[in-house]
Amino acid sequence: MDMYVGDKIKELRLHYNIYQEELAEGICTQATISRIEKNETIPNSYILYQIAKRLGVDMAYFYGSGSLLKIEYVKNVYDDLERLVRARNYKEVLRIVKLEKSNPLFHRNELKQILLWREGISVFYLYRDTEKAFELFYGALKLTPTTKKNSSAIEIDILASIAAIHGEVGQLEKADEIYQEIFLKMKKLPTNYDPKIAIRITYNSAVNAHFLSNYQEAISFCDKTIQLCLTHSTFYTLGETYFQKGESILALTNNKNEALVWFEKSLALFKMVNNEAAGNYVLEEIRKLGSTSLA
Repeated sequence: MDMYVGDKIKELRLHYNIYQEELAEGICTQATISRIEKNETIPNSYILYQIAKRLGVDMAYFYGSGSLLKIEYVKNVYDDLERLVRARNYKEVLRIVKLEKSNPLFHRNELKQILLWREGISVFYLYRDTEKAFELFYGALKLTPTTKKNSSAIEIDILASIAAIHGEVGQLEKADEIYQEIFLKMKKLPTNYDPKIAIRITYNSAVNAHFLSNYQEAISFCDKTIQLCLTHSTFYTLGETYFQKGESILALTNNKNEALVWFEKSLALFKMVNNEAAGNYVLEEIRKLGSTSLA
């Protein structure tokens, strides 16, 4: 493992076009980075941890397995928060966040960042407190020690939440601007990041484009989201994307039959994954168009 750490550090540094001096700042000397990259010395755990944070990855990137999020308890909390946000159980999210803020395991900045991010989402959707939500999001972003040339996957997720809330409050142009920034940042991410990030950001971009009346662009984003879901063999946001494509087709062409095809695909998927609330919503939209073929 150790003989490859220097190669991996150099590969990622060059990927982001970061100079050795920039990577070394506040961590070690430029000469030390040079020796590490030449595999002439093995970085100690502190230096490697700081380098990983600077490059926007966790230590799993260098070790191949094991990371802060692999600690079972931390990973369970992370997964629970993601599940609860997706289920829109924001009160429970806030309860867990409050509890874990006092947990020493979550005193590391990159884990504290996750709590602030999830808290911001919940504060907005529970109380519609936009100002507080943005305060939490930008506070979370400040905890990421990357450079101006690179971003971590979590940073991109937080930016996506900021964009989504701008869209929710009607600031659609601002949301679109942030989504464009996100897509540029995503192109620079290492290839092994969680595909769900790209899926949800592309889907949210479709929704935002639809509300901007850019229906053709919305359909294009839907197609990209569907392809991402199929490529990665996941149903994640797929039902929502089918429905969004139908809505955008209807708005663009008023072709009810084509829209119904996508609505019915969405309904079938929601039934398959037992999402009753979403399925009922889609069914009602189908009925409005005069069809109950899958009712």
